[in-house]
Amino acid sequence: MGRGFLFSVNLAIAGYSLSAVAKIPIIFAVSWAWVLFGRVADRFGKGVRTAPRDAIIADAAVEGQRGRAFGLHRAMDTLGAVIGVALAYLFFTSYHGDYRTVFFWSLVPAIIGVGILFGVREKEPKGLPKKVLSLKWSSLLLGKVARFTDEEPTDLRINLFGERKNEFGKN
Repeated sequence: MGRGFLFSVNLAIAGYSLSAVAKIPIIFAVSWAWVLFGRVADRFGKGVRTAPRDAIIADAAVEGQRGRAFGLHRAMDTLGAVIGVALAYLFFTSYHGDYRTVFFWSLVPAIIGVGILFGVREKEPKGLPKKVLSLKWSSLLLGKVARFTDEEPTDLRINLFGERKNEFGKN
């Protein structure tokens, strides 16, 4: 396993937990703003969990079998989506408009999923070199400025350091 495996598990737990907790505002929604908040938090949780989940799958797969591991993940994800839609239909028709109960039941698989992640354990690395994370302050600052100016970091570097001539031919 890679040096960042435990970090990946913790990030995945955080992302899945956020998505689970994001269902609560939807359950108790009294206006569209509550639903919007719940959906935004859910999507943010998905963004947090996706890359770490993929790293966990890649680290757990036997060398040469990563394609099968990701294929199995996709198959189980699709199966879960089909079963989820079928159960939602069953609950919606059984509870006759009681949406809170239906959304409450959606917490069950979310909590089970987070619980399963707590069981994931890091294996001892075997002869892998330790990875060192190297961040330069200029890169970090450039990334933050780019985010707030809505520019690509390479374009911003060109603009900040005058590496591109303007329309008047000056640097």
